[in-house]
Amino acid sequence: MRLPLFWLREYINCQLSPDQLKEKLILSGTNVESVEKIDGEIVFDLEITPNRPDCLSIVGLAREVAALTGQKLKLPPIKKPKPSGLRHPLFVEVRDANLCPRYTAAVISGLKVTSSPKWIQKKLVASGLRPVNNIVDITNYVMLELSQPIHAFDYEKIEGKRIIVRRAKEGEKIRTLDGVERKLSRDILVIADSKKPIGIAGVMGNETTEVSKKTSIIVLESATFFGPNINNTGRLLGLRTDALDRFEKGLGVESAISGLERCINLILEICGGKLEEVFDIQNTPPKLSKIRFDWDLPERLLGIKIPKSEMVKILTSLGFKIKDSLVLPPPWRGDISIPEDLVEEIGRIYGYEQIPPTLPVEEFPLPQIHKGMIVENLTRAVFKAAGFYEVYNYSFISKDLIRKTELDETKALRIINPLTPEFEYLRTSLVPSVLQSTLKNLRNLENFKIFELSKVYLPRGKNQLPQERLRLTGALLVPNSFYQAKGMVELLADELNIKNINFQPAREDIYHPGRCAQILGGGKSIGFVGEIHPLILERFNIKRRVGLLDLDFEKIVKLANLAKKYKPIPKYPPVKMDLSFIVPERVLYRDILSVMRRAGGKLVAQIELFDVYRSRQIGKGKKSLSFSITYQARDRTLSDEEAKKVQEKIIKALKDRLQAVIRER
Repeated sequence: MRLPLFWLREYINCQLSPDQLKEKLILSGTNVESVEKIDGEIVFDLEITPNRPDCLSIVGLAREVAALTGQKLKLPPIKKPKPSGLRHPLFVEVRDANLCPRYTAAVISGLKVTSSPKWIQKKLVASGLRPVNNIVDITNYVMLELSQPIHAFDYEKIEGKRIIVRRAKEGEKIRTLDGVERKLSRDILVIADSKKPIGIAGVMGNETTEVSKKTSIIVLESATFFGPNINNTGRLLGLRTDALDRFEKGLGVESAISGLERCINLILEICGGKLEEVFDIQNTPPKLSKIRFDWDLPERLLGIKIPKSEMVKILTSLGFKIKDSLVLPPPWRGDISIPEDLVEEIGRIYGYEQIPPTLPVEEFPLPQIHKGMIVENLTRAVFKAAGFYEVYNYSFISKDLIRKTELDETKALRIINPLTPEFEYLRTSLVPSVLQSTLKNLRNLENFKIFELSKVYLPRGKNQLPQERLRLTGALLVPNSFYQAKGMVELLADELNIKNINFQPAREDIYHPGRCAQILGGGKSIGFVGEIHPLILERFNIKRRVGLLDLDFEKIVKLANLAKKYKPIPKYPPVKMDLSFIVPERVLYRDILSVMRRAGGKLVAQIELFDVYRSRQIGKGKKSLSFSITYQARDRTLSDEEAKKVQEKIIKALKDRLQAVIRER
């Protein structure tokens, strides 16, 4: 927003130097990006926050400066115009009151379109706008002065002499003032005549009804549009205009009529002509919020006592009305709704620099240790130490990704106004995002391991916020990816001191039918590990086998035991022995481990599987397993004879319970 200093001084007797004014504005919350001279005049370039559309005007900024300096604000004169009677018929209709709470219009005839006066052109140029003609320049002048966009239509070019505010028809087209033909959708609000759109509401008019030198009758439009819809329209069409910048931030309904009346006054004064009629369609009267205010609240929040008379003066200068403890915000301050908002207004105008720095008088309590955060940090450290790279993905995914991974799109929450089709749904699983990251990294890396620890969003019910759950998903493109993924789960369980982690064969749509296991912790399912199904890899154009682990991290947090127990390093040496045997293919590793530990008792310190072998010599439906067993006693040196006796017990148990056949070496 450009602020010419000479224009500002028409509404306030501001004697501050440019540097002093710059400092005042910055300290009150309005950022000054630059101060420069344009045609010999000082012009400020300001960055206006989204909650202050009123400050996208000279009058709004003058009100701020008046409050900061204690000067009196002189508002531009606005006389209520008197229509002479409608000689040129016009019908105005609003079909969507939610998107257009107020629509005002005026018919003015007998005009002569020429160049605008030099004083208007000077202000427009200083503000960064190009003069066009007296009608267009006056509408732009009012927008800059009051922040209310105004649009002028050539009356003779309006088909059927009807103004209809409606949603666009799907596929409808309009050629806007910039000469571009644009395709519209039902999400876009338009101003139409009886046949076609003649303007995109709150954004830009069209070429066919543009005011030209031949125009003698105009229809002025001044309206209030629903800000989020205007923002969405600009995004859909790739358009940014001065009108859109104001409407998207939420203009008050009162500014529509005041802007129209100011524009009528200037046109009649500068261009001549007669006002025939004024239309004002207001479907939803403005809601006037009243705030009950405790005058001691500023001291409690700001830490400084400000006299009540000073606070009343500040709020009054900003346009607030006050009666005892009730404060009524002005129509242009839709961002004020709670007492704390009023404290902020008082503080910034009074001057935060006037609040003396003081040390806290109370001790800050130490933050509580959050188990979930500790487990998260520890998990990330474990995965990174194991050679994994952490990836970060958006929480939004496309319908295409959902379908590629065989997920149910009906169970995913759809975004009402997605930024792109790629961000249409909230993800219910991390798998699609991780596989997409896998594909991207394959362009530069041959072997790698990645993981993501993030939230998924599960629907609860109609009109309810989704359930947010943390999940941990990893993808491995390395040799023996299934076993490495399984080993990673075991490593994590060991680091988090989670006991009784087991694996059992399972079938899930995204996994290879013969290479998938359900992970059990405490007897309950906590996730899956396996290799991705070849059909899914083909959809992602991944031509490598990919190992995957997918865990419900919140269950991991519950199972994690962060309490550390000290065990002294064993004083006595261990005895290591190998054992190889053949068992039926159906026998699970966990069952073998359980039999060996029960038979070996306390003298078995560690059991490690180091080889799995299948061949015709062994026989169909069988497998050979080789284990390294460590025997150790904590109170004595274990002899070879004692170790052999324990090994014999293990062999007997394997034969009796699992029909194992011992292989002699």
